[in-house]
Amino acid sequence: MDQAAENPALEARVGWLEQDLHEMKLTLGRLERLIVSIHAQISHLATKAEAERARGDLETKIEQLRGELRVGLAKLGGTHLGLVVAGIIAGAAYLPILARAFHAGS
Repeated sequence: MDQAAENPALEARVGWLEQDLHEMKLTLGRLERLIVSIHAQISHLATKAEAERARGDLETKIEQLRGELRVGLAKLGGTHLGLVVAGIIAGAAYLPILARAFHAGS
């Protein structure tokens, strides 16, 4: 006679091990697909240096555009409009100060 048939506890343990092994195989299959997907995307990601260089280029272009905007609007609207535009470009924190200066100068 076989030993499992003689020992029901052993038969139950083998059943649990078989179930666990089945679940582990399913999990590994899902992980394998995920790893393959990640590996395929890695070559398309920017390096840290590339991202920093792109950020620097973008910041430089933004500053250039701000300067061009300041010059263009100053030519169009005179001193007061130029101050307001400069304030908007610099940030909303300066608007109350510029509003007081504008009203004092009017």
